[in-house]
Amino acid sequence: LNIQAAVMSEDAINTKVQELQAKAADLDSKSMDYTQRLNVIQQTITVQMQEVLTLACSDYAMRNEIQLIVDGQAVLFAGSSLDVTSGIIEEVNRVWEARGNKFNLPN
Repeated sequence: LNIQAAVMSEDAINTKVQELQAKAADLDSKSMDYTQRLNVIQQTITVQMQEVLTLACSDYAMRNEIQLIVDGQAVLFAGSSLDVTSGIIEEVNRVWEARGNKFNLPN
């Protein structure tokens, strides 16, 4: 527009400015829609990941007669014999495979 403005009429410039503003508004709208959709997908994935982890921990605890499983970030000290991380990882993988190795995302 800046390059062509010198040879354009004022009406043509105004028309071009309006076109560019409409395109910018459309881009902003699409960007907002994309961000909202991304947020929904992220929330959906987080919920499904939490479901898989919760089920895996529950199954692992029942099979191994464990009464409590805590996140390692909340523990100041625990002996290595209490670490069930590898077993939980195996169980998460089993549950994930049973769910088809995919997330159920909204359209």
